[in-house]
Amino acid sequence: MKLAHRFIRLTALALFALAAVAQAQATDARKSPSTIRVHVTDSLGAPIEGAEVTMLRGLKQAVATARTDAAGEHAFIVDLDSSDYSIVARKIGFARGDRFFAAERTVVDTRVTMKRIEGTLPAVTVTAVDAKKKSYFIDADEIADAKVVVNDALDIVNRLRPDMILSRSGSLGARTRIGCPSLSYIWVNGKRYLPGYVITDPAVQMRAKGAGNRLGRMAPGNATILSEIEPEHIAEMNYRDCFELAVDRKVGSVNALFITLKPGVDYRPGSHSYVTGETAEVAKK
Repeated sequence: MKLAHRFIRLTALALFALAAVAQAQATDARKSPSTIRVHVTDSLGAPIEGAEVTMLRGLKQAVATARTDAAGEHAFIVDLDSSDYSIVARKIGFARGDRFFAAERTVVDTRVTMKRIEGTLPAVTVTAVDAKKKSYFIDADEIADAKVVVNDALDIVNRLRPDMILSRSGSLGARTRIGCPSLSYIWVNGKRYLPGYVITDPAVQMRAKGAGNRLGRMAPGNATILSEIEPEHIAEMNYRDCFELAVDRKVGSVNALFITLKPGVDYRPGSHSYVTGETAEVAKK
C-alpha cells in the first residue's frame, strides 16, 4: 500500500514538473522578440520617407516610435505580450495612416497607406468653430486624447459626444415635433445594423439606464452594438441628425451614426470588433 502511495506521489510530481517546463517554454516563446517590418506608401504606392511610425498597444500606449527610411520602411524588433497591435503613421502633408495587425508570428510585414492632402494652405488663425461638426464628429486622435476613460463606443457617445444620442436639438420625450428621437440607426463600415435584430446584453441595458436620461433612451440593441466596438479600432464617427436631408437616399441614413473602423478591423454583432488577420503578411525568411 505504501509503495502504491509513493508511486502516485512520484507520478504527480513528475507531471507537475513537466507542466512547469511546458509553461516556461510557452512563456519563453511568447516573450521572444518579434520583427515587425513596416512599409509606408501613399495611395499610389510610392514610398513615404521620413514618416513617423508608432506601434501602439490598445488605445494610446506607445510601444515604439521611429521614422521610415528612403524606401518608406522601418523594422521594429520588440517583445510583444498580446496578439493585437496597431501602427500609426504621420507626416505633414498626409492624412494619418493606421493599420492593425495580429502579432502571431516572429516576423510580420505590415503595410500602411497614407492619403496625400492636396492644396495644403499656410497656417491661419481660426476664429470660428463649427459647433455642429464638433458635436457630430470625432476621429481617432480625439478619442486617443480623451481626458476621461473610454472603454468602448458607448462610452464615446455618452462621455465625449452626447449630442450623437439625441442631437443638438435636445429632444424632449423623444417627440420629433420638438427634436430628434434617440439615435435610430448605426452603420459600421457602410453596413447598417438594426437594433431589433441584435441580441441585447442585459448588463449593457442596465448600464445605459443607470447612465442618465440621454443614454437611457437609446434602444438596447443600439447600446449593445456600441458596447462591442473597441475605441482603438475606430477611425472616425459621424452622426446625422433627423434634420439632415437624405441626399444619398439610403434608408436609415438620417438620425444615424456612421462608424468607420481602421484598416484591418471588422465587426459583427454578438462579439467585439476584431482584427481581421488580412492586415499583414507573414514575411518569408
